Amino acid sequence: MKNRINYLIIFLTLFSYNNISAKTTVEKINENIINSDQTVSKSVQRVLNLCGIFPKNYSLNEVLIWVKGDKDPKYSLVRQPGEERWEKKENLIIKNEDLDEIIEIILNEIGLGQRIEPSLSNYNGILFLGASLPSVRERLKYLNANIENKKILPVTTYLIGGERKLSEKIGEGEEQFYNKNNGIIEFRSDYKVPKTPLKITDEREMLKLVFSQSLHPKLQNKIALSLSEKDPNEHRATTKSTIKYFFNDYFWNLKNGNYIVISNQPFVLYQKLVMQKICKLYIENQCNGIHFDFIGSELTLNKSYSVDEKRKFATKLLENLAQNLILLKN
Repeated sequence: MKNRINYLIIFLTLFSYNNISAKTTVEKINENIINSDQTVSKSVQRVLNLCGIFPKNYSLNEVLIWVKGDKDPKYSLVRQPGEERWEKKENLIIKNEDLDEIIEIILNEIGLGQRIEPSLSNYNGILFLGASLPSVRERLKYLNANIENKKILPVTTYLIGGERKLSEKIGEGEEQFYNKNNGIIEFRSDYKVPKTPLKITDEREMLKLVFSQSLHPKLQNKIALSLSEKDPNEHRATTKSTIKYFFNDYFWNLKNGNYIVISNQPFVLYQKLVMQKICKLYIENQCNGIHFDFIGSELTLNKSYSVDEKRKFATKLLENLAQNLILLKN
């Protein structure tokens, strides 16, 4: 009888462990941000306190009043309309000595810096989301590695991007477009820099250029373009508008099943939440039977960063955390 009990304990332990490990990292990050009762987690509470934010309670509704700047604009963690992530004004209330702790909690305790791996190997299709030049190269490097290691089988890959003027402030200067020594991804051996390089000023052209330079050979002839213009009411295309355009363009071709979405941290959860909102609000019931598996490479703090660079890095992480909180509101 004692042996049977021991075997049962071992079985239940293994079963419980397998169920926990089966959860995607994105789901774990979600749980690390918000509790089931719509209060923010202890980790998020600590981040808020380090930012000088002390809500009367930690309900999501109360927290959003602070992080959106409705309580007092000086505590706002989100960017203003028309403002880019890299243009977000830094929160000067945060003490220099608290920057490391804020970054550590967000990246590792909450998990917005964790590498997220594919849960399957065989998908109906791959969705590749546009971004800044360095992030596009980082995402393509990650996708290529998964193809090379056979973690993802090569299938139709939808290149999703939109109209956006490029910016030197985020590493999109002209000298970077044809730089083989960019420090992120190698160029294909058969790629030759043109004698008269094209002038690249828009994200859509940049996406096509990076793919021509560095796409894995097994993905050649498997690329479908979904490159949209910006919404007339926006200064550039957004994650929401480009994904909506993709659905309008290709939904007829999507079979029920699993699709993998390529991103990079700290944006994986944010982009998954945007996708869920679109499926719920704009194409109701049409996402039934389709599952999107969001993955992305890790993000770490550069140890050589100065205090000013750490402050800018923390500002971007806080902005992303705040956007997740906004999307998580029921």
